[in-house]
Amino acid sequence: MTTLSRGLAAVASVLALTTLAACSGASSGKGDVTTTITDTSPSTAPSTGPTDEPTPASPDPTADDQTAAPAPAEGDVTTYEVPRAGLSFALPADWTGLDAAALQEQLDQAGVSDDVAGRLGATPEQLQQLVASNVVFYATAPADGGFRGNLNVLLVEDQPLDLRAIEGQYEAIGATDIDSRDVSTAAGDGFATTYTLQAGSITVHGEAIVIGLDGQVAVITVSLGDAAATSALAQDLLDSLALT
Repeated sequence: MTTLSRGLAAVASVLALTTLAACSGASSGKGDVTTTITDTSPSTAPSTGPTDEPTPASPDPTADDQTAAPAPAEGDVTTYEVPRAGLSFALPADWTGLDAAALQEQLDQAGVSDDVAGRLGATPEQLQQLVASNVVFYATAPADGGFRGNLNVLLVEDQPLDLRAIEGQYEAIGATDIDSRDVSTAAGDGFATTYTLQAGSITVHGEAIVIGLDGQVAVITVSLGDAAATSALAQDLLDSLALT
């Protein structure tokens, strides 16, 4: 199994499980937490250059570190850097995101893994599956009681930029309404593929931005429960995507 097929299968599995949990209304008491751990929050200041190491995770979060974050003003964004991909992009400021290194560090810490999983709307096992599948960044929208929007960055190192291969992999995981177009970004040229994926009773609308980098391919996928919202966020990503 290639990195691409393994990564997309892992993403589809997490989408299905988190969607089913939302539909059932099941909650561990952690999935709706909208908190931040100060040491792992990305900076909104402009980057001064490539980031060689992720911001270290807080080894022992305290109650003061986990106070509820204020609601951001409309239009506020946070710029994230993904060191392993050499990319940066902007997401709405009320989203929560971590790169793979910071995520793995927190998953390895007793008493912290459940907290970070709750903030990202998944289980520690689901997040570990993503990291093992070469997903190098994962972010989620605030919980709203339904499908939780999310974004992931998958790095593919074992095949070239190939439109048909990407579309074929989405077909393999059950996606429909697959359509692609060429895109040009400050990080490089590629294509964007839109699709729908049925997860339980919810239809997930996804768009994957596929960019060829130096010796690897980045697949940046955004998934939301509304087609128009997915398209708008994907366009914002295309506009803000840059090399670090």
